[in-house]
Amino acid sequence: MEIVVIIQHLYFIKKLKRKIVMRLILIIIGLAIFSSCQSGINDQEKQQNSSLGSADNQQQNEKLQDDSRVAKDKSKDENSQGDKSAQTVVDFLKWYKKNYAEITKIQFVNNMNFGDGDSTKPYSVNYKDTENYLGKLKSSGYISDKYMQKWRKYFKEQDQNFKNNTQYCGPPMGFEFDFVLWTQMIGETLEAIDNYKLMEVNESDKNANVKIRIGMYLNFILSKDGDDWMIDNIENLGEE
Repeated sequence: MEIVVIIQHLYFIKKLKRKIVMRLILIIIGLAIFSSCQSGINDQEKQQNSSLGSADNQQQNEKLQDDSRVAKDKSKDENSQGDKSAQTVVDFLKWYKKNYAEITKIQFVNNMNFGDGDSTKPYSVNYKDTENYLGKLKSSGYISDKYMQKWRKYFKEQDQNFKNNTQYCGPPMGFEFDFVLWTQMIGETLEAIDNYKLMEVNESDKNANVKIRIGMYLNFILSKDGDDWMIDNIENLGEE
């Protein structure tokens, strides 16, 4: 009888162990499933946060681009007048290069001797051709009356110099350089016009100064005539 009881106890213990093991297995499986679900939820939250972050970054980038475009447009509006005065200078220089061959046909000085220097007639200013020269520049549409008057005065002064200092041959004094480009290196300077560089543009409502480099530095002084900028004077600031 005792043996039977003992066997029954052993069987019960074995059965109990199986239940415990099964419960433990179920607990482990449940923990694994819970962990997997929790990991999925975390991944989903990370993905959502990442998407939100990307969206925020995209919105910030778009805002920066919009701000940049607004700043550029504002800068463009503020500098539009400066661009117009500078464009006048560039357009005039290009016009001058295009028409230079015709302009060089104008003879500023009478009795120019290209022979052996035996001329008996002294140099004098050819006022007819100086007016042709100024008229040609004026026809460009970029030259003011003030510019014309300045050079009329200059030609009269040079004519008086010829009277005070008689010259019969050689390069005429006061006419040894180009009056627009202010140089004797005319060919090189004309070629440099295509590669000009604006150095500085200062402008008010009625006046402007435009400094430009074309192998040498020139300063253009302009004034407003209605809606147009006109060139009053050109100054040589030296070579590179």
